[in-house]
Amino acid sequence: MMKRLIGMLLALLLCSTAAMADSMKEAAARYAGYTFVQGEEAEDMICMIMGRPDGKRVVIGGVRHTEDGEYATQQSAPLPDGVSARIEYAMENKTFTLFLGEAEKGYSLAPYGETWGVAIGDEIVGHFWVIISRSPNSAWCFGRHPWSDMSIIDWTKLPEERGDVLAVMDTQDWATPASPNYHDRVHLRAAPRKDAVSLGKYYNGTPIRVLDRGEEWTHVSIFGVEGYMMTKCLAFGSHVSLVDNGLYRQVLNEESAEIYEWPDRSTAHTTIRARCGIMILAVVGDDWYHVWDIREGKAGYLPVEDVQAGNG
Repeated sequence: MMKRLIGMLLALLLCSTAAMADSMKEAAARYAGYTFVQGEEAEDMICMIMGRPDGKRVVIGGVRHTEDGEYATQQSAPLPDGVSARIEYAMENKTFTLFLGEAEKGYSLAPYGETWGVAIGDEIVGHFWVIISRSPNSAWCFGRHPWSDMSIIDWTKLPEERGDVLAVMDTQDWATPASPNYHDRVHLRAAPRKDAVSLGKYYNGTPIRVLDRGEEWTHVSIFGVEGYMMTKCLAFGSHVSLVDNGLYRQVLNEESAEIYEWPDRSTAHTTIRARCGIMILAVVGDDWYHVWDIREGKAGYLPVEDVQAGNG
């Protein structure tokens, strides 16, 4: 009897949670005066083509918030007038594709943190990076490019291949660790001296924002975590792509996990799902990784015990 009661309560709870979850129709209805044209809903994401009150068509992408079940959405720049457009979802690589024109040229659309942008291939071109090769020691390039934010994208000048992105990418103010052996790691120090506290040991390929480049030490930010790295241990700008990448993916033990603001379970945290694995940027102490979820655009600290045993 007790088991049956517990089962009924769980069922009611699941139904209640599902009812609270935002649907694509409800997300579209929040855009007053807009007309729903076509769209796809998959797992915790939506991608829609909507007609604005002024007659222009836009793409609206959304990612469901785990806290309240509603979609956080972003609207694109207007699509070209008179050009056919439709959205399709690919289950195998979990991406949306925008097909434009009579020839139906396809462009992958994906969320990267706060914005949606054009992705070429499966995570080959993203919000601020381009993966140049798929070899075991694949090369990366970091920087700004004009297709990472669909609210300002010029849909008439979309890139055909990653070379088009590289040609206009601004790599200034970006760096990565450059150990001769990509299995080695570079310390992020709390202060510009060798005996300062280490905030983690980072692999080649870690995306680093340069705040101030000095002769001996460089002030850097790694997904908002500031510290200092020895200048001689870094590659800067266009030289980043010449470095053997030491980053690797790790699989979560469960379907989701919490990543923390700092390597301490009492600090602020957010949920990640990381269906395609989580990128390990650094080892922090004995019990933590600094990680990056490329698909969700999130980074934070993850207990080592939350990922499956593997290399690194």
